[in-house]
Amino acid sequence: MKKPFISALLIIHFILYIIAPFGGLGAAFAQLSTPPPSPDAEWKQRLGFTYVSVVYERPIMRGREIFGKLVPWGEVWRTGAGDCSTIKFSEDVEFGGQRVKQGKYALFTIPTPTEWTIILNADTAQHGAFNYDAKKDILRIKIKPEAIGQSQESFTIELTDIKQDYTGNLALTWDKTTVKIPLKSYADERIMADIQEKIFVKKTENANLFYNASIYYMNTNRDLKQALAWSQKAEAMDKENFYYVNQSTKILERLKDYPAALESAKRAVELGNKKGMKNTAAAWQKKAEEWEKMGTIK
Repeated sequence: MKKPFISALLIIHFILYIIAPFGGLGAAFAQLSTPPPSPDAEWKQRLGFTYVSVVYERPIMRGREIFGKLVPWGEVWRTGAGDCSTIKFSEDVEFGGQRVKQGKYALFTIPTPTEWTIILNADTAQHGAFNYDAKKDILRIKIKPEAIGQSQESFTIELTDIKQDYTGNLALTWDKTTVKIPLKSYADERIMADIQEKIFVKKTENANLFYNASIYYMNTNRDLKQALAWSQKAEAMDKENFYYVNQSTKILERLKDYPAALESAKRAVELGNKKGMKNTAAAWQKKAEEWEKMGTIK
């Protein structure tokens, strides 16, 4: 009867002996689960028709000197922490002035005080830059860093300065330094090709198509006379559409053809009031009165 009891004691003694160097039995149940020191980050942003996706880890300064110390000058940096940072494009894009095919790439950098080398690399399954192979580079570009006034505690990659022409900047920012890499979607090429195909090749007769093409030409500072021809064609096809006459009036004002703009504004006021666009109608009424007072109408 004593043998099983003695055997159990021996087993317990052995277990206690094994875990003792690690703080005893209590330590085995006292481990804390804490978040990683460099938080994971992931985002997806549309630029034109293209989706730009970035996955990276965001190291924090924590009182350390960053560039030239924690991140040495002149060495390949993972551009984050942990695994290498990656960037994915759903379509071809212009990256730093160079065309890059759709796909996923590792994002590496080589910082120096006066110039950063930005690298897109084909190997996206790396931990850090320990196995970085320059032979797998897709491209390298040079960008000058910019100083910022307020120190940023955590490293940040973001898409900034998005403009109407489907351009923006991929900004890498940490401490008091930011590096902005120009990005451009090829949306404009697609839209212009669409206009060419539908209007000039297929000769599509559609008021809304002419209206949208007119807006695009005006917003991208293209041929305003062509934009006006399209908006007026849309007007002729649908005389009760306020948006068409409103567009024509905008273009005539830009062209400084005030006599024609005044007549167009009168139609916009009349139709705007009729269609419940009273605020816009009132704005055109005010402009028409100003043009007449300025003596621009002969």
